[in-house]
Amino acid sequence: MVPFLLASLSGVLLVLSFPNYGHPGVAWLALAPLIFVIASVSTWQAAWLGLLVGTIHFLGTIYWIPTVMVEYGGLPVAISWLVYAAFVLYLALFPCLFAVMLSVIVGRVGALGLLLAPAVWVTTELGRMYLFTGFPWALLGYSQVPFLAVAQAASVVGVLGVSALVVSTSAVTA
Repeated sequence: MVPFLLASLSGVLLVLSFPNYGHPGVAWLALAPLIFVIASVSTWQAAWLGLLVGTIHFLGTIYWIPTVMVEYGGLPVAISWLVYAAFVLYLALFPCLFAVMLSVIVGRVGALGLLLAPAVWVTTELGRMYLFTGFPWALLGYSQVPFLAVAQAASVVGVLGVSALVVSTSAVTA
């Protein structure tokens, strides 16, 4: 039960990292509970935990999509919510992939493999940006826009570099 609670905490912290709900400072530790738990569970369990994190994260950050589909796409309300649920589950596959890849790395290298979390996270965000026409919304680096000094770093390293920086703090904490 503890792994699912920690994964849920990571999902909630990811939602609280974005402007409408919380504070960008939360992002710096948002993935620490998930990364911590990945080191002690099987790859199969890591997949489910990653899916849980992704589902919570995207339910909370792209909540506006059903309204857009109804108002501007002309879809019936029920259909828009079904499409939204399918889209959230699709996007949740990326944190699931992150958890699986990190679990495999930790299984082969040991706990030191957790330090590769930023590279793995950025790889999944890159996939989310470009696969099937992409969806580059709610990337972790975007949560840092209110922090001017961190946001300015994006001019050098891009939003994915900012994501890597944020995830590195979670990985070191875990």
